[in-house]
Amino acid sequence: MVFIAHFGRGKPVQINPLYYKNPRKGELMVALAGPATNILLAIVGIFVMLIYVKIIGKTPNDIFMNNIDLMVGFWINFSFLNIALAIFNLIPIAPLDGYRLIKIRRHEGAERMEKYARFGVIFVIALVYIASPIFVKVSTAIFNFLFTIIGQVFY
Repeated sequence: MVFIAHFGRGKPVQINPLYYKNPRKGELMVALAGPATNILLAIVGIFVMLIYVKIIGKTPNDIFMNNIDLMVGFWINFSFLNIALAIFNLIPIAPLDGYRLIKIRRHEGAERMEKYARFGVIFVIALVYIASPIFVKVSTAIFNFLFTIIGQVFY
């Protein structure tokens, strides 16, 4: 969508830690807000999917045995994508929130990483191509975990 419609990419949010009462805690909250929102959206997506499956009279086992319909496929993709985005955003490379977490925890390590921050985008692109099978496996494992827990509670 970025190349076709010129929207859909995340823009870094400029923050000023001087506005926080406790700068370390404030920056930690900001760094965790994005991944936490993605995980929350994934949980909501799984929950909505399970409600829909229950309304149409199917069971959670039917979801993976066969494709029920487009609505279920949409919510599976929605949840899976949000989990993948949360994991991706926690990578400790300069423009991502994982870097902020490193910066909060180990300021000296962040200063060394700061030298290479201008290459961060290149590292991210290379990482996407090299490590995408790992992201898929980890995202699938987390999706299955959340789906199992929510499915057990819901059914």
